[in-house]
Amino acid sequence: MNKKLIFIAIVILIAAYFYADVKMPKEEPETKVGPEESGIPQISEDIQETVMTELDEEQKILSFDMTGYTDDGRKKWDIQGESANIVSDIAILDNIKANAYSENRTVTLQANSGKYNKKDNSVRLEDNVIVTTSDGVNLRAEWLEWDSETGNIKTDSFVEVTKDDLYASGRGALANTKDKEIQLEEDVKVKQGEITINCRGPLIIDYGKNEASFYNRVKVTEPRGELKADRLDIFFNPESREMESIVAEGNVELKQDANVAKGQRIIYTIATGKAILTGNPEILIYSKKDIKDAFIGD
Repeated sequence: MNKKLIFIAIVILIAAYFYADVKMPKEEPETKVGPEESGIPQISEDIQETVMTELDEEQKILSFDMTGYTDDGRKKWDIQGESANIVSDIAILDNIKANAYSENRTVTLQANSGKYNKKDNSVRLEDNVIVTTSDGVNLRAEWLEWDSETGNIKTDSFVEVTKDDLYASGRGALANTKDKEIQLEEDVKVKQGEITINCRGPLIIDYGKNEASFYNRVKVTEPRGELKADRLDIFFNPESREMESIVAEGNVELKQDANVAKGQRIIYTIATGKAILTGNPEILIYSKKDIKDAFIGD
């Protein structure tokens, strides 16, 4: 029995000796690979946060819809768009569309992008701005601002306005969705058929009254002649929408063929080509044609 115990003890000692002599592989410390070694560009925390925000916004396009009502519960305006970012009181919108409702008339404003201010319900539209009315007015601008509460529209960009066959353009515009008046501020040009009118501005077009008023260095050209004045009022036929008559005031000068007349006020009928000149009229030159066919003075 003692011999067996001695033998087992010897075997254990031999095994312990060989185990201690074997070199176990040492665990290497973990090597951290930097961005340069891994091939991934290094991004600061600020930039990384911005990138993640942009990715989240691109993956989450929000539908934006706001509506305003009058005191008696009628719809006053509405705004729709795709919102990629809403910061505090400003909603940055894509494909924006807004409607302003008034009695017997709707005005629609559209643009590729814009900003809606939730504090005052104002909207700034940018990039391919188009304003249309239910009675046929079409306005295009580079940008404009619209106050949904007051209805005021304003811009200092280049503007084009069309209705029926009347074209008007200028720089800067004022309008209101509640009425039918548009004001172009500077460098005004109006064209209808063969008649072209230019002025420094402003031009006020009242589609409700079928009138237009031009101010500052007004010049009218048509095949039969040319008219210059400080101010010009045009009256349109309410049915045909064509220019019917012109009243010019201040330093008036009318040229027809070789005939030239000057005065302080003139009433010109477009259909007949005849003019009534008042205010110290002065005829400077006349052709062999009977001058009474062209001018009537007092």
